[in-house]
Amino acid sequence: MFEQLRSWEAWCADVYDSHTAYPMLLTFRSRQPGRPWSVGLGIVLEAVSNVLAVVDRSDLGPAKSLYRRAVMVLDTVRRHRQVTVAAMPVPPDEVERRLRAVYDDFVADGLPVRPLDEARDRLHALRADDVPVLLGLSEAMLAPLGFRPNVRPLPVSARPSDAPS
Repeated sequence: MFEQLRSWEAWCADVYDSHTAYPMLLTFRSRQPGRPWSVGLGIVLEAVSNVLAVVDRSDLGPAKSLYRRAVMVLDTVRRHRQVTVAAMPVPPDEVERRLRAVYDDFVADGLPVRPLDEARDRLHALRADDVPVLLGLSEAMLAPLGFRPNVRPLPVSARPSDAPS
């Protein structure tokens, strides 16, 4: 997991460097249809926020570094005149449903987890600032913040327990 987090941190560093050097890049989505960089950033931030909120380990340095790097990208975006920071529109029951699913997956994977109430508070603190900026960026780029796995569907399930024997 940590190797992947380091890879995403390098990607965030590249986006930060390119988009601070050439601010007009904020208005470009991606060379690949249906895969805007802003959606990738949202996915990365959601994943790393879940790890930092739920997993109870002391060796989360790569996750912390990735979160800080991704937030640096968002701080650059926040200053762009075309991006209006949106209100937090995600319904609390949806946030709870997603958190519970992640929490249950981490437990099933044998990871040490924090108590659910503590994880919920941590997740809220981590996401309260970045989700509104991501939504504002999404609106400015006309790129809906949603992962679209149907761009290239997988012919198999991603769950290890569903693997053919």
